[in-house]
Amino acid sequence: MTAKQIQGEIHALSCTIFPFYFLGVHIPAASLSASMKWTEHQEILREINPQYCKYKLLYVTPRVVRSDELLTKLESLSHRGWLTRIVIDEAHCISHDQGLEILKKKFPKVPVLALTATATVRVQEDVVKALDLVNCIVFKQSFNRPNLRYSVVPKTSNCDNDIVDFIKANHLDDCGIIYCMSNTNCEKIAEKLQECGLQAASYYGASTQEQWIMDDFKIICATDVFGTGINKPNVRFVIHQSLPKSIENYCQECGRAGRDGQPASCVLFYRYNDYIELKHILSRGMVDQSYGHIQATTRTGRILETCLDSLQEMVSYCENDVDCRRHLQLIHFGEEFNSANCQKTCDNCSKAQRIPGSSIDGGTPTSLVGSTVDNKYDRDFVEYEKLGEGSCGTVYKCRSRFDGLTYAIKKIAFMDCDTQMVVEEVRLLCKAQHEHVVRYYQAWIEDAPPSSHSSSVVSGSKILYILMEPCKQTLEKTVKDERLSSRTALAYFREIVEALVFLHDKHIIHYDLKLSNVFVDATGTLKIGDFGLATVVDTEREVGLIAAKFDIYSLGMILFDLYHPISDELRNDALLKLQDGDFPPDWCLELKHAISKLILWLLEANAYDRPSASEVLHFIDRFRNGS
Repeated sequence: MTAKQIQGEIHALSCTIFPFYFLGVHIPAASLSASMKWTEHQEILREINPQYCKYKLLYVTPRVVRSDELLTKLESLSHRGWLTRIVIDEAHCISHDQGLEILKKKFPKVPVLALTATATVRVQEDVVKALDLVNCIVFKQSFNRPNLRYSVVPKTSNCDNDIVDFIKANHLDDCGIIYCMSNTNCEKIAEKLQECGLQAASYYGASTQEQWIMDDFKIICATDVFGTGINKPNVRFVIHQSLPKSIENYCQECGRAGRDGQPASCVLFYRYNDYIELKHILSRGMVDQSYGHIQATTRTGRILETCLDSLQEMVSYCENDVDCRRHLQLIHFGEEFNSANCQKTCDNCSKAQRIPGSSIDGGTPTSLVGSTVDNKYDRDFVEYEKLGEGSCGTVYKCRSRFDGLTYAIKKIAFMDCDTQMVVEEVRLLCKAQHEHVVRYYQAWIEDAPPSSHSSSVVSGSKILYILMEPCKQTLEKTVKDERLSSRTALAYFREIVEALVFLHDKHIIHYDLKLSNVFVDATGTLKIGDFGLATVVDTEREVGLIAAKFDIYSLGMILFDLYHPISDELRNDALLKLQDGDFPPDWCLELKHAISKLILWLLEANAYDRPSASEVLHFIDRFRNGS
């Protein structure tokens, strides 16, 4: 609506609900927020009355619009037909602003307009439901911004210098935004840019924002609280110095670049540690919000789960170094996009030629690429220790040339005809993201080097490289090196079972559970790994149910080994005796009666008589609680 149209409605008022308020230009407007002085608040309310309403636009926060005082004023205007519309800006935030459905109930005949630039299909449905809109009309256009170039860059210990180098090389005199995780980081980056001769400042509020808009300086460093309502056309770059909280946030923040239609850069500096830090911040923040309010715990838990899921999707986006960035963004918003139309305006589409059909779709953190001009493994990593070798491949400890961090990389040889099967297996494992499951960061496929001497590589084969989180050692070695206390053994076993519950819920069967395939990380946390035989089954059907019971049987041997380590030579004999209820002579039945009972349950000869992973977890928790 134009200013002229608004001015033409003599007494009419448009009420705009906006997370942050601002005043109209050359239009009688006012704003109400909880941060205002009480006297200012009352003065504005006095000028909103059924006899005469001074304002054409009233900007209010979600909290204020729900107040009885303002609702009474708006009802008076509505009865005289002077409340012409209700507008909810940034409508994708609706999940954080409960209670706005009252507006439609109070003013059923007043048109409601919900606006957002970043709403997934699910969020659109949430908005309609939350505002109690019936038979609403939806207007939308493509989320694609053809003039923006997207790239994800490994974040090194010299990230500040990398940012300076990028700006000097590509946007020396241009206007830009740098998003950081904290105000401290903003100040640090701004100081660094200033030292290097760049016009930069850290965001401190409205005055700093106004100076930047007026081009008093070129670069503003800010957290994600900055930018709502900004419409500065000449922003030539947006840099994310840390991980955004969601793809929606990322796209919205990138969308502040290039609004004049001219080319602009969107660069994200990524490292996995930022995910860990941000996950902790989000979790800690939710705990603080719900502390002392029991009734808020359930809702807080749901919000936290949604936030962490969104954060994980952002990680998957960053770690996908194959698929078109635009494609990944647009499918997230429910929009189809042909990657060929990207025209190499993202880092992935600008890379070397790939083998057709070798990449994985679906937003997983997997990146399977074919042979390129050079070898990614040799180019990007320094191999310095062999961790182990088995029938399903060889694992090496490697250091990344990008971020200097240590990773475990598993090499698995396979013939070209098996490519599709390998792709499906890795896609599956990359979805298994859990605290007690070894994390797969990235994967790619290359031709086996002609000069390879590895026993796991055969002539003419391909090699699947899987980049994984490094672990300190196997649980098997831990058990051999130290005699575990009963408390520690049970705690370890519970972590394994917790991971198995997660995997079975995802219909993933490990098929090779044993102490040597369970790992201990640097913090002492257990993680299931080495999924050489893993597969997906339908656990609701009989075949899938039997497959799941295979893992349960393995749990029985693991539990026995944790309490009573035994050599490989004696294991088969001990297993036969255990199935008959015959425990070793030094096994204290009284001390471990419940454990003995659980082992026998897990090792039941009839698979149908074995418990599910969830039942095992319930049994352990009851035992630990003394019930």
